[in-house]
Amino acid sequence: MTHVRATHDAVCPEISPLDCEEEDIPDHIHDQSLTLLRMEPRFSAGLGKGFLISVAIPVDVKIAGIKYSLMDGTPYEPSYGGLHHRNEDLFGIGDIRLQVAAYRMIPGTPIVIGARVGLTLPTGKTEDNPFTAAEDSEQHQHLQFGGGTVDPTVGLELIVRGKRVSERGPKIGMVGKISGRFPLYENPKGYQGPISLNAALGPMFRMPEPADSLQFMTLLTASWMSAERWDGELGENSGLGTVGAGLGMSWNITPKLSLSGMLSFRLYERAEGAQFTQPISGTLGISGFFGKPKER
Repeated sequence: MTHVRATHDAVCPEISPLDCEEEDIPDHIHDQSLTLLRMEPRFSAGLGKGFLISVAIPVDVKIAGIKYSLMDGTPYEPSYGGLHHRNEDLFGIGDIRLQVAAYRMIPGTPIVIGARVGLTLPTGKTEDNPFTAAEDSEQHQHLQFGGGTVDPTVGLELIVRGKRVSERGPKIGMVGKISGRFPLYENPKGYQGPISLNAALGPMFRMPEPADSLQFMTLLTASWMSAERWDGELGENSGLGTVGAGLGMSWNITPKLSLSGMLSFRLYERAEGAQFTQPISGTLGISGFFGKPKER
């Protein structure tokens, strides 16, 4: 779950060229809010010898809100209200992800190396160019559920299995990972999504008995997204780099069922243009294992 806000000045004629020609619209402020909820069922199947295949199906809810005010803070209702932003609830499937992964343990060490390659499928709803529509004072939508293209994805992972440093202390390990999504072309509506890179590194702590079903982790995270493109031109208010931290926990309820959660904090960001700020976000997941009975 993520809740973000963004404010920006709105001035004529950019805000709505046709409406600005017909009336005197004072300078004012857009105060936007957006709550993002995602449920993402993931299914994985082992292929043997450290290989597995997986599919993830994101289901998104986007709750958008908008308030207008004059530059002095007085509430204001512009005549073009609803042209750019609306109070609305949106629901849809995102881009489905397919991946093949392989994991190998380095002999004689506690180190496991993993690699993933995959594709995203264009299953999420896309929109027409909102900036062209804005120039014509036409209602438009900035919120999309997908990119409309088949994009390659890659990832690398390094896991150092936990080692107990004292008789009663936790097992301390390490995890590091980096992943990326690379849109290579524009969709039929002229949109090409941003290249996105994500990385995380930090220690893991497996609690001693009788709490050995609990594991905690602290992560240093970083991400980068290039600017998106519309009809070959760089999109407005796009392009973002961040540095953050994460606190996570997992609980092995049974050997085949676990519960996990993560709180992520954005410590620094460099955004191009007016974008939503995201100081904190949270995830919660539950995973289960279903083994195939061995043949006798």
